[in-house]
Amino acid sequence: MKADKKTVAALIAYLQELPDGTEITTCQLMEAAGFSAANLDFPEMMNIHAALFRAAKRAAIDLDMSKHDDMDEGLPYNLDFKVTHLGK
Repeated sequence: MKADKKTVAALIAYLQELPDGTEITTCQLMEAAGFSAANLDFPEMMNIHAALFRAAKRAAIDLDMSKHDDMDEGLPYNLDFKVTHLGK
């Protein structure tokens, strides 16, 4: 199942308003933007997470998860990333 384009677009719009250096997870971002992640299953969340990162790249927003490199921590959509707007 593909991620809903309207949901991802709304998440990108929310990210665009966050200040550089904000640390947030995909699940936290969804809740903050008015979506419930609680009733989504693993494949749906993984698709949204991946689509979010692709869309952020197109929007010149870096979502840096490098602090989690080489670590066994859990599900990617529950790990925080640092937001940086590249075009500013």
